[in-house]
Amino acid sequence: MALIISYKFLMLSDLKSIRCKSKDDDLGGHKLTFDQVYYFSFRLTFFTLFYCSANWNGRIEYFDAFDAKMHMPIFCSEH
Repeated sequence: MALIISYKFLMLSDLKSIRCKSKDDDLGGHKLTFDQVYYFSFRLTFFTLFYCSANWNGRIEYFDAFDAKMHMPIFCSEH
């Protein structure tokens, strides 16, 4: 199963770059323009965590782009 993540940076008109990575994959830095959408995809596991850093206004902000613990449904079966 693969998952596609997209972010549209509308409010950050002076966003300079974004870089996303996980424990195993570094997607590299990307320069974005105003109103641009940034997409990435990956194979989903129960332990997947992608985090990003965004550079704008001379600051660097960090955020979790995807955390499987927060987004994966829990499947239970009764026996």
